Amino acid sequence: MTGVWVHAVAGTAGASTAHGINDTAVRWVGAGGLFAVVSPVDVEDYEPDRLEQHLSDLEWLERTAHEHHRVVTAAAAAGPVVPAALATVYHDEARLVDDLTRHRDELTAALDRVAGRTEWGVKAYARFDAPVDAPAAGGGPGTAYLHRRRTELATREQRYEQATEAADAVHEELSAHAVLARQHPPQHPQLSGAEDVTVLNGAYLVDDDRTAEFERAVEALGARETTLRLELTGPWPPYSFAAAPALRAGVAS
Repeated sequence: MTGVWVHAVAGTAGASTAHGINDTAVRWVGAGGLFAVVSPVDVEDYEPDRLEQHLSDLEWLERTAHEHHRVVTAAAAAGPVVPAALATVYHDEARLVDDLTRHRDELTAALDRVAGRTEWGVKAYARFDAPVDAPAAGGGPGTAYLHRRRTELATREQRYEQATEAADAVHEELSAHAVLARQHPPQHPQLSGAEDVTVLNGAYLVDDDRTAEFERAVEALGARETTLRLELTGPWPPYSFAAAPALRAGVAS
């Protein structure tokens, strides 16, 4: 059964040339002054059991998230959008139209909230790269090794605690430069591509006319916090700040 995968909702229909899920052509569905950009998909692929299998398949997740993001980014280039959660699927357009109409005020408020603003991400990784000077220990080579290993582990734990405290301070300072801010759980290393320990996975909704100021703040904090390595990502569509309960993951009933 063919249904529709929702990528995002906007106040106007765009002319996106991006291809959607499985490289299918996208189109716009309008209702109540709102427009959803959608891809055709097989609904049975996104019923609870199948969706759970998909979400545990990192290869599927990476490919599909890229296809979804490609469409959301193209739509966002033309104006504010409310990105839908990954794998938001409707049995048919009629049910989507009903949700757009019933949740019009909520979706319109979300669009207003992100207009003229962009999401930026800042990740902070704990730095463990400084050498450890372990005090000399008596005994043979085995005793010295165990002593050195205990010192390294204790030092690593201490540096991790220092890094988490520094990350909290970084998040607080960056939040002052943003309209809204959120902390997300650290990404799975296979998704982030980073081997370091993540101590901050922050998202910040920044006024477009304050972007340079925000970037300077990240740079200054990166230079100041010796226990952290900061990574700025973006600009992103407002995934963290415009989500609507009406556009939830899974097949809408």
